[in-house]
Amino acid sequence: MKKILVYLLALLALTTGCKKGENPGQQANNGITPPTGATPVVLPDSVILVSNLYGGGSGIGTTIQLINAATGYLVTAYNYPIDPKAVWCLPFFGNGFLYDVENDKINALNINTGAVLWTDSVKNFAALPSPAPLVSSPTILHSNTFYGLYAINTFSGAYVLCAVDATKQSNAPLWKYSFTVNDYAPSVTYYNGVIYLLTASTGLTALDAGTGSLKWTISNSSPYSLASLNNGFITAGNTIIDAASGNQVTTVSLAVISPAFVQQTASSGFATTNMLFVLTQKENPAITHLSAINPGNGALKWTVALDSTAIADISYTEYIQQLWNNELIIQSWSATNFTGAGSIYGYGYSAIDINSGQQIWNYEAGPQASYMIVNNILYTYGNNPGSGAYGEIGANIPPALSATDLSAGKQKWTNSKLIGTSFCMLSAGKAYSPYIQ
Repeated sequence: MKKILVYLLALLALTTGCKKGENPGQQANNGITPPTGATPVVLPDSVILVSNLYGGGSGIGTTIQLINAATGYLVTAYNYPIDPKAVWCLPFFGNGFLYDVENDKINALNINTGAVLWTDSVKNFAALPSPAPLVSSPTILHSNTFYGLYAINTFSGAYVLCAVDATKQSNAPLWKYSFTVNDYAPSVTYYNGVIYLLTASTGLTALDAGTGSLKWTISNSSPYSLASLNNGFITAGNTIIDAASGNQVTTVSLAVISPAFVQQTASSGFATTNMLFVLTQKENPAITHLSAINPGNGALKWTVALDSTAIADISYTEYIQQLWNNELIIQSWSATNFTGAGSIYGYGYSAIDINSGQQIWNYEAGPQASYMIVNNILYTYGNNPGSGAYGEIGANIPPALSATDLSAGKQKWTNSKLIGTSFCMLSAGKAYSPYIQ
């Protein structure tokens, strides 16, 4: 079994950067300069867009760094003035624009110059209180529309989901959908003309993506997984649901896995046309198994115990993130206790062959880790795990964006001199990001 261990380095709000053409391993100045936009920049065929906020007590400015995806070198950086209301930012690309999406506005930029072409005043949307913040993680872009969640009142759980035209400036949403949650952070995704909204781990709502009209609302005893949307299905643990109608297709019995595992509960599932892959977890001691079950006859094809021996965890949770190249990408999360360091939270990722259950590769990352797989290259960005599996976090740990060739099993490059907390990629005119759907 071949494993790839990629140790990520990151620290939020670090103010160091690479100069154009500089080796990523060398020390660089912070690179924060006034906004530019006069001279067009010739971009490589594949470019990674890394965004973050910078500044101190006087306010926050935005920087977007453009990285050559083949080498990891900084191509250029676009920097924008202080916005006292800014809390976070996300980069997107689509409709010919580079977007800077922040909690109080959407900037559409020229990707070759950084010039601001237009700004959506989303903070002034009708019926939304002025301070209503756009929630960062569920903001998504599909084709010519942004879908964003606004927290109206986090104490009462009042939220609004808005659809926003991504092709031009507008001060009103295309549609709005109001809802409430009970002590839960909602999330949203797009699939096949439908917006799926998680209002609780076991509550799922479907809306027409074009009009915002309600299609259906369902609930289940097991948590739904938006990442499982695939081939017209969505799963809730060991239950398969038709994504178009919300009707239950089938529920497989966990008893077929093994009599020894009957105390386990289904935490995450992923369905293809002829197989259900389900994660089952058991506490005291913590055991996680991934199993392949035929939903037609309930027969078990294989089951494996996932490799978490490198992580001395207090709590451990795993989710199926996606199907890629006949491999399931599994995300793990743990809280690890180190002497003198308290609890350190970290993420790990592994790839499991869907035909055999064999682990193909694995890497362990620190807090705030994220990843993308583009053209057989694994791009990762996250916080430094330090020494060992997670290691004790030391002072002045720089961020790192890394690229690893999955075919060769070797790291291509790493850049630890970036300013950023989130990234997306543009390759041969196509945009890649967990938030571009």
